[in-house]
Amino acid sequence: MPFLAAALAPVFAAGKRLRRAAAGLAAVSVAVTLMVVSVNPFGPQIASMTNPIIQYVAPNFTSGVLSINNLAPFPPEPKLYPDELLSLEKPEEWWSSYNLGELLGYGGLLSLAPLIAWWGLAGFLAFKMLPRPEHATERAT
Repeated sequence: MPFLAAALAPVFAAGKRLRRAAAGLAAVSVAVTLMVVSVNPFGPQIASMTNPIIQYVAPNFTSGVLSINNLAPFPPEPKLYPDELLSLEKPEEWWSSYNLGELLGYGGLLSLAPLIAWWGLAGFLAFKMLPRPEHATERAT
């Protein structure tokens, strides 16, 4: 719902302090969302936990235990084995979720490297495409 971003217009018009606060909150939001999606948004008994981020997501994320979702998106077939795509040794049970880094053979937090690299490249290109302000020393002719 990108149109909800219109509600942030007064924040950006208010001044530098509020813009920085909004940017900080956005960074925290992206970090928490990355952690939850990387681990498993449907954790075991997550409804009975008082704080699933602290009790389930953060410990698994910091330990490098990612993609622990065992609910198949397409049960029972096709079974999606990243190792079959790469002809590696089969794990004992097939993965129902994985990321590009795991397909490339990385494990733990390193498996998020392709995603972070992609985000970095996209951010760099977006920054390069921003219009540059004209210098004050240049005169309009």
